[in-house]
Amino acid sequence: MKLCWQLVSQESTNSSAAIYFVPGALTAMQTLVVVFSQAGMGYRLYNIKCQDEFPALNSTTDGNTTLNSSMMLEYNKCPEDVGLQCSGFTYNSTVFTSTIISEFDLVCGRSWIPTYINVFYMLIRLPAGLVLGQFIDRLGRKKAVLIGLFLQGAIGVASAYSVNVEMYTVFRTLSAIPVIAIWDSLATLLSEVTTPHKRPHILMGMIFAWGTGIVALSPFGYLIRDWRTLQMAISVPSFIFLIAGYWMYDESPHWLYSQGKYKEAQLVVDKIARWNRIPSFQMSSADPAADGDKSEEIQDSGESSLKNSCGRIIKSKTLMAILAVCAFSWLATNMGYTGLAFGLGSLAGDVYLNNLISGVTEFFAYCICFLVIPGGRKLIFVILMIVGGLGLVSSAVVVDFAGHLTG
Repeated sequence: MKLCWQLVSQESTNSSAAIYFVPGALTAMQTLVVVFSQAGMGYRLYNIKCQDEFPALNSTTDGNTTLNSSMMLEYNKCPEDVGLQCSGFTYNSTVFTSTIISEFDLVCGRSWIPTYINVFYMLIRLPAGLVLGQFIDRLGRKKAVLIGLFLQGAIGVASAYSVNVEMYTVFRTLSAIPVIAIWDSLATLLSEVTTPHKRPHILMGMIFAWGTGIVALSPFGYLIRDWRTLQMAISVPSFIFLIAGYWMYDESPHWLYSQGKYKEAQLVVDKIARWNRIPSFQMSSADPAADGDKSEEIQDSGESSLKNSCGRIIKSKTLMAILAVCAFSWLATNMGYTGLAFGLGSLAGDVYLNNLISGVTEFFAYCICFLVIPGGRKLIFVILMIVGGLGLVSSAVVVDFAGHLTG
């Protein structure tokens, strides 16, 4: 079997592996589309709902009521700021035709809602990751990717037709599930067809796909200023790659082998060999795994091995300490990254350019990873955590200090 996995690993060096990266870019677009769809829009109060408080209305000859310019208040003032009890909002459509902010009037007393939508989106990722891991192992890597693509497209399209903020919140929260399914399935699949010394490089390809999705989101957002249309535009490609993936993706031969599907595993190995123009590895009857009657024994052995591995971690104080540090570090980096990414719309300057710069900057970070891979990880990890933490703290201090100066 060692020779078999060496053969399989050569698939990662082939340019055809790029087709496996595209869903990673689509997940990035689905995750960070909120930079545009939840972007704030300048708003003004008007008293179209309560004419008694602001009687200065003009009436046209056909009887339709129009708003006098004297009724338009300054931007970003709430009803309680000016003493109005009932007012509506009109939005500045210079940058965006519409966002969920203007669609559902998420300003003033409702301005907290977008933040909680993003919190719900992130919270569901934890249970989704725990459950989907078992789902991916049972169903297979290819099927999990395809189901994830279908759900991503369906949920994305459904959210574009949201009739109220509650409906949007539900679909936005659920959209995290296929993102996790696609990402975990592809990462597992690519890991299983790659030898350990090449595995970091192939997984870095997925990370580059994520950055590519961020960069691609800027021209999409620039050309499509309506949030519903933009959501549709980034969701439909999931269906396209669902169809393409059905014909072009191969199941992990490692997973097929572990499930006792030896003929299917052999076919995938033969296909990889033909594509790379090298001799194939033929499973012989001397291989214990070549006997189909032993499939249940192998599966039971795999499950037992998994239980033993988990038990070993729990019983070891050293391993538990390492696990805790890694988990906390992952939590901290995700909180920092997500906060910065989702908050791009609130930064000064052009939001499309800010998003583009954010995506390009990630490529530089990815290149650093390639420099780190040949050497040790620990020292560079500690240095980057310190630099990142200082950067976040410094930015908070600068914003607070600037607020005091302007206030």
